[in-house]
Amino acid sequence: MKADFNRSIDIEIDAIINQVVKALDPAVLNYCKDHFEKNFLYMLGDKLEMRLIIDANIVISDALSLVENKKSFLLELTKSPFLKLLAPKWLKNELDRKIPEISRKKKIDESRLSDAVSLLTQKVIICDLNDTAYLLAYEKVGYRDPKDVPYVALYFSIKSHGILTQDKDISAVPEIKIWERIGSVSKVINVFEKGSFSFLIIGEGLPLVFRFLYEICVAVLKSIWDIVQMFGSVIYSLIKDGVAAISKWPNWVKSLVGISTALGIAIILLWEKSRKIIVEALQHLVSDIIAVLNWFYQGIKNIMSIIAPFVEISIEVLRVLFAKIEETITTYKQLSLETVM
Repeated sequence: MKADFNRSIDIEIDAIINQVVKALDPAVLNYCKDHFEKNFLYMLGDKLEMRLIIDANIVISDALSLVENKKSFLLELTKSPFLKLLAPKWLKNELDRKIPEISRKKKIDESRLSDAVSLLTQKVIICDLNDTAYLLAYEKVGYRDPKDVPYVALYFSIKSHGILTQDKDISAVPEIKIWERIGSVSKVINVFEKGSFSFLIIGEGLPLVFRFLYEICVAVLKSIWDIVQMFGSVIYSLIKDGVAAISKWPNWVKSLVGISTALGIAIILLWEKSRKIIVEALQHLVSDIIAVLNWFYQGIKNIMSIIAPFVEISIEVLRVLFAKIEETITTYKQLSLETVM
């Protein structure tokens, strides 16, 4: 039961983190990325990002979705600073050739498809090819489809995490890491976004939260101490003023009062009814003191009961945030192992 409860809490907190991340401006996400890199990956001199080579078929497919359905998963992904899309110069040549052909086949306006392609490729980084890598790529896929050679050559030329493609000729090469679905890429990017955001919150945000709780506790204790001091001051003032007034009396009055007080105390102590009155008065005094102390105790208890859920929630959130950071590091390590230089 407890495991199910914790799992439910994890899901809820994860959903909240995900909503917050999705609502963040790309500039804020970029700050999260820089913060993670400067404070965690600085020793490796690496970047918390996914670097993928994208082929023309993926671009065309998403451009069609954008034109026909006004939706593009790729366009949303390109907004994230955690994804770097790379391509050879050949990409533009292939797209220019495919746009008129696909427009006629799908019976859509060529200019609309061209605009969608331009929107999707505006953040694609064009890279040069290495001659040696080109020869190797031609050896791997050239005999099947020469148009795939530039993408494979770029894969062997630069540091990347794979090729985003559904081309069967490219995926048939065992040495190449293939990403067939944008959804799979999106999951990795989402892990990086939530992990870097969690890292920022733990480093910068949580100290503020705990400082807030600390200030509440201090304020509560200060209020109680002020009340205690107020009662003490009143009692002290009464005693002080009474002593000061008595000190101004003539000596014969002080003597008379002292004798009268002594006689009065003697009579009271000897008279059974007087003793009973004194005992009852003392009992009432003790009861009043206990009532005041209980009031203080209940006040502190009520305030702590209000603060306790916030502390408990903070601990749960902290646990989930650490889990997101751990997932990010694990995913990053896995990608690093699959990276081709």
